[in-house]
Amino acid sequence: MLAMVIEPAEVGQRIRAACERKGWTQMQFAIEANVSVSTVQRWWRGELPPVRELFRIARVLSVD
Repeated sequence: MLAMVIEPAEVGQRIRAACERKGWTQMQFAIEANVSVSTVQRWWRGELPPVRELFRIARVLSVD
């Protein structure tokens, strides 16, 4: 099994970058992800969502 360590701030940067590639604002992403804008803001700052949310976020953003 391959394990990978990613800093929380990097996760937030990746989420933000994926949104920007789609041309989404925080509000648009919040709507697509069915979460509040304040939740998106926390993620973009690097506060990690639960793992199950990371999988859902990846699906919403069409990323691995």
